Amino acid sequence: MKFSTTTENLKKGLATVSHIVGKNQNLPILNNVLINTQGNILFLSTTNLEVGIKSSVRGKTEKDGGVTVPAKLLNDYINNLSSETVNLESDKLNLEIKAKGSHTIIKGTDPAEFPLLPDIETDLLVEIPVKTMKNSLQQTVFASSNDTTRPELCSVLAKIKNKILYLVATDSYRLAEKKININTSEDLSVLIPQTTLQEVNRVFGDSEDEELKVEFNENQIKFSDSKTFLISRISEGQFPDYEQIIPKNGNCKSIVDINGLTKAIRAVSIFCRQGINDIKMIFLDKSVVITAINDLVGESKVEIEAKTTGQKKEIVFNYHYLLDVLSAVGGGQIEIAVSENNLPGLIKPVGNDDYVYVIMPIKQ
Repeated sequence: MKFSTTTENLKKGLATVSHIVGKNQNLPILNNVLINTQGNILFLSTTNLEVGIKSSVRGKTEKDGGVTVPAKLLNDYINNLSSETVNLESDKLNLEIKAKGSHTIIKGTDPAEFPLLPDIETDLLVEIPVKTMKNSLQQTVFASSNDTTRPELCSVLAKIKNKILYLVATDSYRLAEKKININTSEDLSVLIPQTTLQEVNRVFGDSEDEELKVEFNENQIKFSDSKTFLISRISEGQFPDYEQIIPKNGNCKSIVDINGLTKAIRAVSIFCRQGINDIKMIFLDKSVVITAINDLVGESKVEIEAKTTGQKKEIVFNYHYLLDVLSAVGGGQIEIAVSENNLPGLIKPVGNDDYVYVIMPIKQ
């Protein structure tokens, strides 16, 4: 292989694929990046056997070939180059890197030992603007669980029904649902690992002017744009029958400003009980009062403007779960609907029915 490109392009390509590479002692080849050329394109591939990423770098090829070398080592070295261009040459076992004022050889491995990244054969292709997908993932993935013993809760449900893609995540204490209008009428329901979608957000997050292609089959899912594709396994398990737990109505509804509520919760939360993270919300006609008491520290109360209809209510929530959704929604206003202090509350952006967030109260 003999290939030349800009250092900046190579840095971007390596940053895209290197994140999933760890320290695998059982299969050292998984710590490597596979480098090969086709035409005037250099392909960079990595995998941890759960997720595989392949990205392309444009340049000039004088001789096709391939090699696989430690991904972190190569990434660290290229990030320290000051030269504008870089030349890569390899036999099957070594990678030679030439740049202005520098010459480096990295010992590698036969590329034939690198696991093949599978491709997907499917008739189901969904195209979603990257910006829409990024926003949707930011509003849902955080609500999934980190408990790996329950893979169904460590995943996000992707369900297609009536030309709507539903993304749903829950850790059993809160639930987020996002709806995206799509053009396919074929129904589908799969579980996508949380870690996969975190990578999707990272890998494709800067391609906001592009369309993200999403392809499914029974065992795998593939995301791709014009430069990169990411392929992942689909999780096993049965996602909870979540629709029945989404409150249909609340007898107390309050509209509040997100920025004001965020500041109030942050201030009051300093005084909540450690490990419980409890704050009380008291809904009044024209305000919401947020309080927290800690016998060892003190207590705090903040009152903010709100427009409340229905009955006056008091309810206790985990403040982390509130801040998560407020951050995910961003600015503007939200509606908080509650019924009783032992029933879940419903939060949604004002004027937007495509997103709902369910939060369980803390029982006193």
